[in-house]
Amino acid sequence: MVSGPRFWYSGREPLKNYWRRPSHVRRDLMDILACPLCKSPLRLQVQEERESEVITGTLTCTKCGEVYPIEGAIPNLLPPDLRRQP
Repeated sequence: MVSGPRFWYSGREPLKNYWRRPSHVRRDLMDILACPLCKSPLRLQVQEERESEVITGTLTCTKCGEVYPIEGAIPNLLPPDLRRQP
């Protein structure tokens, strides 16, 4: 039996490279990201970017207004009460 997260594969990229890809925020992923609380689209605000990867910034929900930080190219999409405060 295979363990690990289940995912939907679109067939656009070779499957063998799927798990090797870094989990950085790329602008082209904005079409599939949604607010974990209300499932509405997120608006990206970039503070630092290298090539097409967002290094620091925020994702803001267009409906509920919740703000999700991006630090070190990794978005923190946890609900506010579960996030660690620096």
